[in-house]
Amino acid sequence: MSRKRVRRGIGLTVLAAVLAAAWGLGLSAPSLAQPKITFATTATGTTGLITTVLKHQKFDEKNGFILEAPPFDPAKSENAIVFKQVDTGPMTPVSLARVNLKGNDMRIFAPLFYNHISLMVQKDSPSASLADLKGKKVATMARVTGMYNTFALVNRFRGLDIEKDYQLVFGAPPVILGLLKKKEVDMGMTFEPITSRLLTEGQLKEIGTISGLWREKTGQPMLMIGASAHNEWLESHQDEARRFTQALLDTLAYIHANPAAVMRANQEKLGSKTDAVLNLLGERMPKILAKEWNDAVIQNLQLQVTKAVEFGLLPRDPGGTMFVNYLKK
Repeated sequence: MSRKRVRRGIGLTVLAAVLAAAWGLGLSAPSLAQPKITFATTATGTTGLITTVLKHQKFDEKNGFILEAPPFDPAKSENAIVFKQVDTGPMTPVSLARVNLKGNDMRIFAPLFYNHISLMVQKDSPSASLADLKGKKVATMARVTGMYNTFALVNRFRGLDIEKDYQLVFGAPPVILGLLKKKEVDMGMTFEPITSRLLTEGQLKEIGTISGLWREKTGQPMLMIGASAHNEWLESHQDEARRFTQALLDTLAYIHANPAAVMRANQEKLGSKTDAVLNLLGERMPKILAKEWNDAVIQNLQLQVTKAVEFGLLPRDPGGTMFVNYLKK
């Protein structure tokens, strides 16, 4: 037997052993070759729900890649993306503009969810609008957060300056929740799934949402969070970016089609133990999840940046392309 045939025989034997091992581990030959994408998710909440469903339904593998989704504290996920600890992760358009103004070259390339921050007051509160809250204590997260910045944005549309017109009290979500329950603030901002839990408890009521306030002035819902990445990674991984975008859209469509089942299957992640909360989440959660990624959605994101500059929340527009759609490529 020639050396060439011997080498070929050894190679085939090794390949067979590798495939046999992969089969024993439950892997298929195609999955061995699929690229990996790392995404900064959260252990709980909406982002965590989306990545959990994506993995459970194998929308990554169905779209030809493997998603690795390490959980981060929401306050630290932005740094994880900026400092390239992950390939991609969630970011707001105003935060994207800020990091680009600091010398980064980043893009949002896929949708996640609309702004679902609710304005919560006591059940017997006479306040029904932003104007009613002037001069009162309002609890929000820190000035660097999407909560603070989008609240500031919708107020500016109405001639209000949150630093001057409210008594701001800052805190993490558990702190805001505690202040609301102790009646130490007149209004506090919460988000899902916390809001649904509060509404079923009956002590608080919702007088509006930031997305709803944005829609009143623009005719559009406010897409708050998209998947972002450095342009350097995107340009060298355009196919992976396209596959990830499609996997996210598949996941969001699945949740829209099966809200009750998804909420129940993920009740621990959502921190929702009662049927009342799960039922309410089944009604409310699909409304905050994006359905499409197209020019109209991208214009929605750009408008947020444009208005943030106009109202002085950003020093200037960083310029260039900040929002891209690889599904069109």
